[in-house]
Amino acid sequence: MRELADFYSGEQTLFGKALAKNKKLQVGSPNFVPEYVKKFSLGLFLQAWFLKREAQVASLDSAEPQSAGRTAVTVVEALDRALEFDALESNVQVKQILADAKEGLHRLIRLAGVKEEVLITLQGLKSE
Repeated sequence: MRELADFYSGEQTLFGKALAKNKKLQVGSPNFVPEYVKKFSLGLFLQAWFLKREAQVASLDSAEPQSAGRTAVTVVEALDRALEFDALESNVQVKQILADAKEGLHRLIRLAGVKEEVLITLQGLKSE
């Protein structure tokens, strides 16, 4: 989520390449930033949105699996809605990062749904 927030700040490309200030970017160059990223208000909105999702993910606590599962479901639903947004839908790299994040959250949701008695049984099997 942080990587996407940095991308939509307009100061960094995806995958960590910093943009030089006042550098002219050409379509097709490795540092090309789509035109919608340059729109200040949209970029700030998306940056703030992804920072909020990052905070939600960071708040997940393995000591509270039910709460973490519910929060993860909320984040997955938000990511699904975000994919409908034209600015995100048209960028393949952004879609891939969001798909990877959703996959990880789905795993967490499945783990959070495991009942405590199953975990105790697994712990007992592990110690044998």
